[in-house]
Order: sequence, then structure tokens, then C-alpha cells
Amino acid sequence: MAKVIYTYNNQILKSTDNEWYTEPGPADYVTIGTQTWKIKNLAIDDGQGGISIQTVNYGQGNVTEYYYTWDAAVRIANSIPGWHLPTNSEWDALASAVGGRSTAGTKLKSTYGWESGGNGTDDYGFSVFPAGNWIRTSFYNLGTWARFWTANEDTSSTQAYSYFYSNTSNTQSSSTYNKTTHSLSVRLVKDA
Repeated sequence: MAKVIYTYNNQILKSTDNEWYTEPGPADYVTIGTQTWKIKNLAIDDGQGGISIQTVNYGQGNVTEYYYTWDAAVRIANSIPGWHLPTNSEWDALASAVGGRSTAGTKLKSTYGWESGGNGTDDYGFSVFPAGNWIRTSFYNLGTWARFWTANEDTSSTQAYSYFYSNTSNTQSSSTYNKTTHSLSVRLVKDA
């Protein structure tokens, strides 16, 4: 098997044999395996609707979180050159690159903010925070889940797929949500 190098802002961080080369510095993306991902959730409001903005405290200070309906997520992701809303298979490839579904949640989740001992190790600087989701006027699952839209639609015109991380499991999984009433976080992946 070929050696996989993980980078952070074009600096080598570690190889698959766990040798550390440099400590991460400030950047807005990380390369894991063959994919380059934004390390922060999308935070853009284009003024065209479908976006809820809330301030969340994860125990280490306030963070402004943006929650998007699926249509708003697609619209804004399509407006950012060089980046796109990831597909289910791209989320799966990310999990595989960090050791598979059984370890992806732990390795990609932030080291604070998760309830009930659900913090991760954030081995790659991906920093998944438990922003939960926003439904019409209220938070749900804040502190226990992180949900992200994918580019995949369900066969129903009202549903789209999401990926989520939980505080009670190391796994990530896929499910569908209503595209118009549910607002989820968005994480972008770089065009290949």
C-alpha cells in the first residue's frame, strides 16, 4: 500500500505511519488522503434566503454558525470557484482515509464542545463541532450531533442526504432530511 501524506496548508503534517513532521499552522483547508477540505463550516449569507445564523457556545467561547436549507447550500457552494458540496461518496472517502467509519468520528471531531464525553481527537484539524441542526425556529441536537448536507438528492423532491457525527458513536452515517424545513451545516471539498 502506498504511503499517504496528510497536509495542512501545504505543510506535511503526518504520514500513515504516524510520524509527525510539523505542527499545524493557521489555514482554512486540510488535505486528507487525496481530498482537500475546508476546515470550517461554510459561513456565507448571500442575502437570497434559506440561511439561519446563530451564535453557539461550545464551552471555549462563542462561534457563529450558519445553517442552510439544501437549496441554499447548493446555491452558495456552486458560487465558490474551485470548491463544491461533497457527495456521499466523497464523505465515504474521507472516512476511509482516516481509518474507516469505526474511527472517523473520533479522529475528525473537535476536542471540545461535545456532550457526554463525545469529544474527538481532531487528528487532522478537521474540527467537526456539534452544531446540530436548525428546524424552522429552533436548535435540535446542539452539543450531540453535527449534520452536513451532501450534494445527493433522495428520489423524493423534498429530501436530500446528509452526513452526521454523533457524540455517542465514533461512526459517521448518512440519512435524509427535508430540504426546505431543515437547515444543516455545510463543509466544502476542493474540486479534483
